[in-house]
Amino acid sequence: MKKYIGVFLICFSVILFSGCRDMSPEAPDTNTEGRTDGSTKDKNTTSDTGDTDSRKMDTNKSTNDTTNNDVIPSSTKYQDGTYTEKGDAWEHGNEEAMVVISDGKIKEVTLRRLDKEGKEVDYEQWTGKEINGKVYPDLKKAREDMANAIVDKQTYDVDSISGATVSSENWKLATKRALEEAK
Repeated sequence: MKKYIGVFLICFSVILFSGCRDMSPEAPDTNTEGRTDGSTKDKNTTSDTGDTDSRKMDTNKSTNDTTNNDVIPSSTKYQDGTYTEKGDAWEHGNEEAMVVISDGKIKEVTLRRLDKEGKEVDYEQWTGKEINGKVYPDLKKAREDMANAIVDKQTYDVDSISGATVSSENWKLATKRALEEAK
């Protein structure tokens, strides 16, 4: 009887463990960075006004994941010129990136937040202080820090700015789009 139980347990274990492993030669691509459908952040990402971002997000990917196959390598040589692109529109407008390429490299990046009418916001209202019960991030500093990081690293794939997550992701998307135009 002990023999039968032993054989049964071994067979059961083999079946159990073989069913748990990935049989495909390559795991499916769950990387969503840079998609234009807004699916690059966790569902509970805090928006730029302290509210929870209600857009549908991919919960399998963090915003700081650097294992991105879409990242443009820093060795990529771009065509010289000035390229301007926008990120995805959202409830506060959208973000814009102007990228200047010189000698095939990113020389200057200007990031702007545009309101719903397409006008640049007054950054003095976005200073990290509470206004009417909402804390607005310091976009002036955030955009300067992010632009400097993009130039220093020669890629759009830089860290997001805490407290300005949606704007950061849209600035990265706008920069990515501008760099794609510069290829």
